[in-house]
Amino acid sequence: MKSATPVTTVVRCLLDLRDRLATLKSRLANLEASTTVNIHNYLSLIIKRDPGNPKRVLLLDGVGAHDIVGDSHYADAYSSWHQDLNTFARVRDGDVARLYDQKNLSWQLTSTVVAHEETTQHSDLVLANSTLAKMGFQTNTRAWVGKVRCYWVTFHNDIPSAVLPPAAGYVNIDRLSSGGAVVRRNKFEECGGTRFKSIGGQVLDNSFKRTNAISIVIWPGWLEGSVGLRDVLVEGNMFSEMSILHNVHVGPGTSNITVKK
Repeated sequence: MKSATPVTTVVRCLLDLRDRLATLKSRLANLEASTTVNIHNYLSLIIKRDPGNPKRVLLLDGVGAHDIVGDSHYADAYSSWHQDLNTFARVRDGDVARLYDQKNLSWQLTSTVVAHEETTQHSDLVLANSTLAKMGFQTNTRAWVGKVRCYWVTFHNDIPSAVLPPAAGYVNIDRLSSGGAVVRRNKFEECGGTRFKSIGGQVLDNSFKRTNAISIVIWPGWLEGSVGLRDVLVEGNMFSEMSILHNVHVGPGTSNITVKK
């Protein structure tokens, strides 16, 4: 016959279970106040034009919270391999690029990438970080951008003045913009919102109860696109006991967003 489990072991297990439940409760509380689904890419900023070439500009590439840093505080959510997923780490010469002004998020130019190369020049990185500071990126929003990466990019066309500093314009590479995403037949209850920034995407036949609902909004304040967000279908979703006034929020700078019951 096996001996009974010692009391000290039982107490230790109960204490461990208590701690695990407290941690889970804390994570769930944070989840309720945050975003549950956030589909997006990162925007690239034009921060300088080559004085000798009107088609060549210096870009700041947003790469996401601690994606390069590898901060252990975000270890559960981010891994070091993200550092190769920023936009211009994956761009190919010939990719179609769309340029938008910062003030109105309005389209200014469609062109193609002719050449691109990363720069680690100290002056370029200083300019990138000072540009973010001037745009109001502080504390948590600045941390979300993470370590910046900079690229000299040559486009097929001259770059219009509307997207040049001091009002740094945005560059969107549609091929790398989370395009065509589908959120279908999910049940969201007592959680954050669904932030959907996918060109040509769909949010279909989901159930939302006591959530922050659906947001089709470009977030330049977090460097989250796609900028030029368009051709999105929201249909067949059910809402009950919602925590905000509108079930679907469509933001500025978007086009052809169709919302149906």
